[in-house]
Amino acid sequence: MKTLIYYPNAKNIEFNKYGEAQNTTQYVIPDGVEVIRSKAFYKCYYLDDIQIPDSVKRVEEKAFHRCSALLSIDLPDNLEFIGKDAFAYCELIESVTIPASIKQIDEYAFFNCYGMKKLDIYSAEDKVTLGENWYPTQNGQQIGECEINWLG
Repeated sequence: MKTLIYYPNAKNIEFNKYGEAQNTTQYVIPDGVEVIRSKAFYKCYYLDDIQIPDSVKRVEEKAFHRCSALLSIDLPDNLEFIGKDAFAYCELIESVTIPASIKQIDEYAFFNCYGMKKLDIYSAEDKVTLGENWYPTQNGQQIGECEINWLG
């Protein structure tokens, strides 16, 4: 009960003939979950709001990959690890706050998050292990308008 392996099947979601979601929904991750496994929310195009409890310490590889309707994400205060491509292609997210507890952000964690305007990290840069191109990018280039603030 401490690991979220896969998002439960979507209820009340209507799809068109091309398999595209016609409406959006939200999901609250149960309190007590500590790990969001690889691809747990992979291609959940219809989720626009996901509530993550403070019990979560790890967001693994591609956990929220291609959650293209996701408008914002509040990362929990105890988060220590963000995996490779964890939030890749979450194009609508405009800002993210990463807590002081973070120890590692893997490569391409925010790849093609081209809507990102602000990234606040409440840790010192030298205390976080950073993967290649971990920051918000668009087509492999750092997004010029995105303000990255190290606040630790």
